[in-house]
Amino acid sequence: MRKIGLALGGGSARGLAHIGLLQVFEEEKIPVHLVVGTSIGSMIGAFYAAGTNLQYLTGIARHLNWQQILDPKFSRLGLCRGDKLEELVALLVGRKTFQDLKLPFAAVACDLKTGQEVLLSEGDVARAVRASCSLPGIFKPVQWGDKLLVDGGVCGRLPVKAARKFGADLVIAVDVGGWPKQGEIKNAFQVLNQTFHIFEARLAQEQGSEAELFIRPNVGQIGPERLDLADELIALGREAAVKALPQLQKMIGS
Repeated sequence: MRKIGLALGGGSARGLAHIGLLQVFEEEKIPVHLVVGTSIGSMIGAFYAAGTNLQYLTGIARHLNWQQILDPKFSRLGLCRGDKLEELVALLVGRKTFQDLKLPFAAVACDLKTGQEVLLSEGDVARAVRASCSLPGIFKPVQWGDKLLVDGGVCGRLPVKAARKFGADLVIAVDVGGWPKQGEIKNAFQVLNQTFHIFEARLAQEQGSEAELFIRPNVGQIGPERLDLADELIALGREAAVKALPQLQKMIGS
């Protein structure tokens, strides 16, 4: 059997949509042989690979807030340490290594020294997820051997090539990133912000086109900080998965 790999993209709070998508996959018995995640995609991917109950995870998401994740302590390398984020992952996954997981999983980070994408698939899972989620300037980079790691989204928010490298024959890519805003551009900040969104969205589109199936839940206009919209985001993930079912079943059948 060819291996089906999930490539779960980054998008901060919008990544809660991954939970809804995974719920549908479980209900419809869609086979998943491995998972690769970037940023929030690595966090949800780790929970899934560890066998965390998705209904339980939904309950956690409903009560999640930034105070449980951010631990401000100014340093020259970041505004937050990242300890709380790692502890949250460890709470749901345990202090497991990648070899302890029920499903092969890898987290994608970016080496700040070289600009190279780094595939983390050995060692402490919670620490690796912390590295993959360490947004530059917000979280202090994570020292990993001779590498200085930051959020994998710096190298691209959709880890399709990483999933292929990790062993997937068929890749299902899930993009939960932001889209260019609609409406009038009124100031220089909005010009820069829109430019960034256009670049990021076009790159994600290119990355997604390399997958056998590209799923994009309708979350692009929701702010990346909106953890309070967990139910809506999860529902949008479910909606996108249900819409993709005919393609999924055709892909599996082939």
